[in-house]
Amino acid sequence: KVPAWLNDVTLYHNRGDTTFVGENSYYGDFFGLDDLFTENPRVVRGMIDIYKTWIRDFGVDGFRIDTMKHVDDAFWQAFGPEILDYAHRQGKREFFMFGEVFDTTKSFTSQYTTRNKMQSVLDFPFQDAARGFASKSGPANALGAFFQADDWYTDDDSNVYDLPTFLGNHDMGRIGSFVKADNPGATDAEYLARDRLAHELMYFSRGNPVIYYGDEQGFTGPGGDQDARQTLFASRVPEYLDDDLLGTEATHAQDNYVATHPLYRTISDLAALTKQHPALRDGAHQHRYADTGPGIDAFSRIDRRHQREYVVALNNSEQ
Repeated sequence: KVPAWLNDVTLYHNRGDTTFVGENSYYGDFFGLDDLFTENPRVVRGMIDIYKTWIRDFGVDGFRIDTMKHVDDAFWQAFGPEILDYAHRQGKREFFMFGEVFDTTKSFTSQYTTRNKMQSVLDFPFQDAARGFASKSGPANALGAFFQADDWYTDDDSNVYDLPTFLGNHDMGRIGSFVKADNPGATDAEYLARDRLAHELMYFSRGNPVIYYGDEQGFTGPGGDQDARQTLFASRVPEYLDDDLLGTEATHAQDNYVATHPLYRTISDLAALTKQHPALRDGAHQHRYADTGPGIDAFSRIDRRHQREYVVALNNSEQ
C-alpha cells in the first residue's frame, strides 16, 4: 500500500469485524475492511497528508466522507480544521466537506459539526421528517417541530443551512420506493403527488438539496443498497427489470433520460424557481404555522438584503 505507513499492521485495530455496538462500533473492521487505529497520532497525520495530497495534486474541491460516526471524535477535531485551512490556502474558498452520519437524531448528528469541528453532515434527520410528512401524511406540527429544533447545529462557524438535504440514497433506498411502501394500493397519480410534495419541501426549506440520480425518472426499487442502484441506461439486471417506475410506462429495459418525465419537469421547475429567488435557498427559515394532524405546514424564507418574505405552505392531507 502507498503511502508506506499503511503497511504497518500495528496501525490497525485488528479486532475483527464490527458488531456496530458500543466501542466495537469504533474499533471493529467494517464488513472486512481493515479498521485504522485512528487514535494513533501517526494515523492522524498520515490521513491528513493523504487528503492534502488529493487537494494539491488533483484540485479536489470537496469530500463526502463515509461512515463518519465509526471514527473517534478526536480524529475529526484534528482532521477537519486542518484540511479546511489547507484547502483555503490553496485558493479554494468554497471548499466543502460533509460526512455521512447515519442517524435521525439531531442531538447526535449535530455533534460532528459543533464539537467535532467538521463543516457539515448529511441531513438524515431531514430525510426522516420529509418522509413522515410527504409520504406518510404525518402530523404537520411534527414537521414544524423538526425545523424549530434546528439550533442543535448552531455554533461559531456553521449552522443547519450548511447541511445537504436528501429524500433517499444508495444505501437506504429511494423516495419513490418509500411512497409506494407507505401507501400500498394507491394510484400512480398519488405516488407522483407525494413524490412531488417531498421534492417541494426539500427545495423550499433550509439546507442544500441533493437529488439522487434516477429519482427524476420515477425510479423506485424494492429496497435499499443494490435494490436502489439502477442504471439510467438500459439494464440487463433481472432484479431491476420488474421495477415499477412512477409517472411512466417505461421499464429499466430501456434508457431513461426523459426530460419530459413529470418528475424531471417538477425538479427542473423547482431548481429554476429557487435560482430566480435565492432567498428560497439561503434565506432565513422561520416557522409560521402547522396543523395538529395531516394538513398545512407553513414557513417563511426571508431575503435579508431586500427584506422580502416568501411564505411556503405545504399540504400533506388528501383534502
